[in-house]
Amino acid sequence: FSMDDAVQSLDVAVKKVNSGTVPRTIVLADGNYRGGHPAIGSSSKVLGIQSFPGASVWIKGSDVLPSNAWYYSDVEGFWVYSGTYVPSVDRSSGNVDQLFVDGVPYRQVDSLSLLSPGTFYVDPKLYRVYLGESSSWSIDDHMIEVSMRAYVLGSNTASNTKTGFFYKGEGFTHWASDLSGPSRAVVKMNGQGQVLQNVVVAYSSGNAIDVSNSTNLQMS
Repeated sequence: FSMDDAVQSLDVAVKKVNSGTVPRTIVLADGNYRGGHPAIGSSSKVLGIQSFPGASVWIKGSDVLPSNAWYYSDVEGFWVYSGTYVPSVDRSSGNVDQLFVDGVPYRQVDSLSLLSPGTFYVDPKLYRVYLGESSSWSIDDHMIEVSMRAYVLGSNTASNTKTGFFYKGEGFTHWASDLSGPSRAVVKMNGQGQVLQNVVVAYSSGNAIDVSNSTNLQMS
């Protein structure tokens, strides 16, 4: 391994892994990683993902909503995201959306009338996000992240069953998993002889880890 082998995202690294039976390891440097990681769990690849020694690695289910896409509504008295919010989440069992301001989780409310500082509201029909802060609150001074994905690794299908896959040393945060159905957990281990080592799931909805379709799983 050398820095000459480095790529800019986890998605790119996964896609670069060759198909076959030889195990491959993706090493993550210090930082935050976002994206859908579509090739993880592919039946044609054997791989594992681990943090570089001493690195702080977070795999996030959120994206940043740019400050220039928000405006303050004087009539309604809150901030409105002018973009379209269409996350890949399942709300069948309730509110699973997650919103963070400078890393601090905000509380989701069920209607615009309940908005207040420290809360947010999602209108799933209009695909809008509303933030309950006042006009004096400078949105340009803050980073706003909102969960866009429900889980990592893959769905409960045979094509995602793979022997020997592992996560070692990562943290998973800002995921919007449900309590049931295909997206019932943030991390889904669906294979034989897989490994979860020094893994943390934080600030996410639903369940943390689903091992219902895994055999001989090692966790430490």
